[in-house]
Amino acid sequence: LVAEVLERLHEFFDLGLLLAVRSGSKLWLERIRAADVAWRACFICRFGAVPKQLSSGAASDSAVDWVRAFRAALSEENETVMSWRQGGIQEESHYVFQHFVRSWASDDKGLVAGLYSGSLQQLDWTTRSVGELFEGSHRDEVICVALNSMHVLSGSGDPGYYSRPSHDLSVKLWCRASGRLLRSFEGHEDTVRGVVLFESDGRFGQCCLSAGLDAKVILWSTNPNVDPFIASCALGGQCRHLRAVPSQRVGAKSLPETEVRVLAGAFNEVVELAVRFESASDDAKPQVLILRSFTVDTSGTNREGLSGMDCFVRPEVSRLSMGQL
Repeated sequence: LVAEVLERLHEFFDLGLLLAVRSGSKLWLERIRAADVAWRACFICRFGAVPKQLSSGAASDSAVDWVRAFRAALSEENETVMSWRQGGIQEESHYVFQHFVRSWASDDKGLVAGLYSGSLQQLDWTTRSVGELFEGSHRDEVICVALNSMHVLSGSGDPGYYSRPSHDLSVKLWCRASGRLLRSFEGHEDTVRGVVLFESDGRFGQCCLSAGLDAKVILWSTNPNVDPFIASCALGGQCRHLRAVPSQRVGAKSLPETEVRVLAGAFNEVVELAVRFESASDDAKPQVLILRSFTVDTSGTNREGLSGMDCFVRPEVSRLSMGQL
């Protein structure tokens, strides 16, 4: 029966066409699977954790229509916004900082605001109170902020609409608990537009990154007993945004770290960077390397290139090529 079927198929289709159809079907299936993973990651990034009713209603992720789930959640969010505008939702909390807020970073413990005055101030979610100003300050606006459980990292300069020279091009490291200034890094020649702090309990806990309009990415040491400068690399254009790729975890435990990935916006390119150690020894020195870049067409919309981006792709997904996604 199989031989008869094959003979009939060969009668109507040549072998090359059959092989092309089979190859195309496999590639299409791979693209569908990759897109499904990407939509799930989009959902988690945009709306947080997967709702219980969604995760419990399907036997596996493959049984969930993530495109439809994303649209439904977005529709619900729009309804909430409309209800707010019509007065159906009342403001729960109102927080007042000592100066205008220019930038901020937050986690499940609180929010740290970078102020127009060059100072920083912390908001505690548990007590719902705004703390005192951090000790010391930048001499210009706080353009970018990053934090982890122990530290706060901030960068300063001209926000871009004053048409004036920057008064401060420094990157500063603060103790999150006390607000005390720990280190001040000097090395940029133009406004600092992006900073990244890694988890304090990991191997990269004593490293941090900064990038600016001078097209430089600099890797710094948070260890006060060593020289602050570690390494640097040059981008192909002004960097206006820097974002760490979320670390991969199994349950609540981090997987062994061999390197960390960071995305940088360099004019109209998204550049993937890797921070990795030269070896597994404790005294190994980390390096920052450029892995690849992707050009984003910004013609007719923004002559200054990329001004912001977000990263939701998990490490195992990021290994897929852009063509597959």
